[in-house]
Amino acid sequence: MAHGRCRKAEALLRKGSFLLIALTPWTGDADALQVNGSSRDEIVVTGRREKPPRRPKDSYDTHSINSLNASTVGEIINKLERRLGGRPFSIVVNGRRLTNISDINELPSEALQQVDILDRAQAGAYGLTPQNDVLNLTFKPKFVSASGETRIKQPTEGSATSASAALRSAKIIKEQRFNAALSIQNTDALIAANRQSLFSTGQRDPLLNYRSLLPSSRSVTLTGGMTVPIGSISTSLSGSASVVTSRQTTRFFRYDGKAVSAGEASKVRGIIDESRNQSYQFGATVYGNLGRASWALELGANILERRNASLVSERIVDVVDSAVVHSLPILLEPLNIRSSFTNLTAGLSGNAALVSLPAGQITGNFRLSGTTQRLRASSGTKDVGTGDSDQSRSQHHIGVDIPLTNSTRSIIGRTALTVNGDYEHVSGVGGLPGYDLTFLWQPAAWVSFNAGRAVTKTRPPLGNSQEPTIVTPGVLVADALTGEYILVTRISGRAPGLRFSTMSEQSLRLTLNSTIRRVQISATIEHLASNVASPLIVSAYPTLLFQRLFPTRFARDSAGRLTTIDARPFNGEEERRNVLRPNLHATGALAGENGTWDLSAAHEWILSDTLVVEPGGKPINLLATPLDGVQGTTRHRLTIDLAMSYKRLNVQLGGRWRAAADSAAVASDAPDRVQYGALWTVDGEMSFNFRIGRSGRENAEKTLRLWLSVENVFNRRQRVNDGSGQVPVAFQKAFLDPLGRSITLRLSRTF
Repeated sequence: MAHGRCRKAEALLRKGSFLLIALTPWTGDADALQVNGSSRDEIVVTGRREKPPRRPKDSYDTHSINSLNASTVGEIINKLERRLGGRPFSIVVNGRRLTNISDINELPSEALQQVDILDRAQAGAYGLTPQNDVLNLTFKPKFVSASGETRIKQPTEGSATSASAALRSAKIIKEQRFNAALSIQNTDALIAANRQSLFSTGQRDPLLNYRSLLPSSRSVTLTGGMTVPIGSISTSLSGSASVVTSRQTTRFFRYDGKAVSAGEASKVRGIIDESRNQSYQFGATVYGNLGRASWALELGANILERRNASLVSERIVDVVDSAVVHSLPILLEPLNIRSSFTNLTAGLSGNAALVSLPAGQITGNFRLSGTTQRLRASSGTKDVGTGDSDQSRSQHHIGVDIPLTNSTRSIIGRTALTVNGDYEHVSGVGGLPGYDLTFLWQPAAWVSFNAGRAVTKTRPPLGNSQEPTIVTPGVLVADALTGEYILVTRISGRAPGLRFSTMSEQSLRLTLNSTIRRVQISATIEHLASNVASPLIVSAYPTLLFQRLFPTRFARDSAGRLTTIDARPFNGEEERRNVLRPNLHATGALAGENGTWDLSAAHEWILSDTLVVEPGGKPINLLATPLDGVQGTTRHRLTIDLAMSYKRLNVQLGGRWRAAADSAAVASDAPDRVQYGALWTVDGEMSFNFRIGRSGRENAEKTLRLWLSVENVFNRRQRVNDGSGQVPVAFQKAFLDPLGRSITLRLSRTF
């Protein structure tokens, strides 16, 4: 499923230029708990250093970790996810799960000793669902660091400058860990006037220059964590608090409040929409051993408070009479929405060796957890409803790993079967059962085959079904029918009546791990076939195709002008997808023992992707008629990263390529056909580490590290044409990618 589309949709919604579609089965309320850009709700961590239950399908040692050129563990995770096409991991640390890893993300990357990527079939051993691969982070047994970091990012076309600073402290002594971090960030807004060259000539909105392409933002985040062993029991505590404020101007109103004659100027003021999010996270995990079994008790709390309000810009603009100005509201339409989302979780999990067989030991694992969620929302705006709801969940997981044969006693090698069962009961929804089966065959130490099947049911998110209904007038979109900018009323928020989604997935994977002439090679090729009943369609971009498929989501006046877009999520009938994913990771020595090189390549080949909108409806080939209004649905995506490290110098090059996509016309109308050109981009990064001495009693090394990185080195942007060869107004470069090439300078000092 295309989870990455949701993030793009959110970014484009902030620009106020257009909306986007995303088809995905929902996996939780992670969107309501985003902190620092992360939406992982299956986060797990730390304790005694336990080996993964099976050989990982890929590993990164200290040299490979250093070549990633990251300053924090969170950056390591993000870079590895990017290497694998943006797919998220479920995170464990030292072979243990933890309720909250917000503080782990801020630990220095130098604290890592090894990173293992485990197959999703092993997720059950940690009480996790099999939807994501597992990333096991292993920390060094002794590490001490105190560091400060500053960063400045500047697009080469100017404006939208971003600056950040952070202070971090960490100390790891065997099973003890203490760490804390404080970070602040500020990003300037980017308005259309800063990107005039990226807009094509032709019909223009007279207020376009004053509209935000990207909002301004400020954030402050404080995190902390500790692990303390007490006899055979260890306790981990972690917490974080953050405040994020953003502002953008995408709406206007006629300040003079009177009708104007043709050619007469009208006074217009902007509406500044301000968003303020305060989030608090806390996690506690107590874990220990009982004979041949290990256990963990988890407690977690997440609180997110949101406030959306409207301010009036002090600037008054005189605009000559036009259709856009005539459609502006005469009175201010403010937003004044407050919401509070609270999530409390408690869980108990365990692993144990059950029975010894000639092929090995049967091991079992379980997890019992309960969650209470509360949403409170209110608004002083007449067009906005209120939400006030509670929901409780109980989750039950049990899994068994059964060795069938082993390599020493069987000519066929090692075989094993993993069985996991899950059951979730949601108040007001009912029971949601699921299971996954995985068969492993390892005929030799360097090769293995996996075949699996998983069925999961996911509930609609609480926020989408209970948060306020928000009616926002004066939202600028590009009308695909007329090719003009138009101001519409957008309806978002509450979407009652959403159904749960059921996903069944079959997987086949070949994994190769070998060392050839001191070069370590890990390669996988995986085929996934998924079928999602009642997929959740998160949002909509008003293309002609989308309007024909979902006509009730749009309204036009008697003159045919688009007036209203209903952007609330809804369910489709069914989506079927077949994907092939080959991956390669190789690493070796460079110039003797003085350096290393690291190469990774990931390819996603979508073999088929079809959607059925309603019962009995005709399947839609999303590869030929993509509903994605931004990039199209391309068959091929390729990611290549090459990193080299020589002594204290690190150099990294990354390339991204997306094949062209062509939307076949549903009818003879030229605007129905959209051609998305192929796009490739290159990123480069270089850092050097200076030794400047050693600190006191711990004798830790003091360093000064300098980074220079360039994103989108060749300033490449997507090109989109309609059936007549013209660039549709919604696909102008300023909307698709207003930043382009960006240069980042970074300085990190270890004290």
